[in-house]
Amino acid sequence: MSKLLLGVLLIISYTAISEDINVAVSANFLKPIKAISQQFENQTNHKIILHLGSTGQLYAQAIHGAPFDLFLAADQERIDKLVEQNLTSHSSTYSCGLLAFYSESVKVNSIGDLNRLSKVALANPLLAPYGVAAEEVLSKTSLQAKKVYGQNIAATYQYAINRVVDGGFVAYSYVYQKPAEQVWLVPKSLYPSIKQNMALLKRSRNEAAKEFYKFLLSSEVQSSIAKMGYTSANDCK
Repeated sequence: MSKLLLGVLLIISYTAISEDINVAVSANFLKPIKAISQQFENQTNHKIILHLGSTGQLYAQAIHGAPFDLFLAADQERIDKLVEQNLTSHSSTYSCGLLAFYSESVKVNSIGDLNRLSKVALANPLLAPYGVAAEEVLSKTSLQAKKVYGQNIAATYQYAINRVVDGGFVAYSYVYQKPAEQVWLVPKSLYPSIKQNMALLKRSRNEAAKEFYKFLLSSEVQSSIAKMGYTSANDCK
């Protein structure tokens, strides 16, 4: 066999086993999914293409035929709906989210401190489960502050860091490395569990997506997730 022919065969073989994986991911999970995707790409020949948005937005796209292979939601509800519509082949919990309040100008250490604020940001509860959790916390206060809604956690975080508001409710994963005086990790007793589920979409015929799905549930990755502002799937309650 000539060297030229061998080279062509190797290129064809490489192309055959290298696939793009389209992953729809809720904005709260942006930092972890970037790190996890890089790790997966380094171990395989596959490429992760991320589609970022709120859970509600991505769910709407998924049911209308968006070419996602895998959907990582910020709740259980949307994935359950996909299962009910027979649009998934596999589904599972991949983490539980933690809610935090972040401010660069006001120190908040308790739910009572929220009553001093005049403008607070949170994700739109119609689209983002973290917004639902934030609304539940606020319902337990006498807060009269103006609420500013972001389309997702990423937008809400921008309101907070740019001081458009006194502070904002965000995913703990966005701020766990920030100075402690700027972050209040909201007690889990103040809001319903943010169980984050994922699903492989049935329309996908991508074998590499199945590999990535299993990779996300591996003990190594679950251990990493628990260090990035989440509770691992096994420890979700």
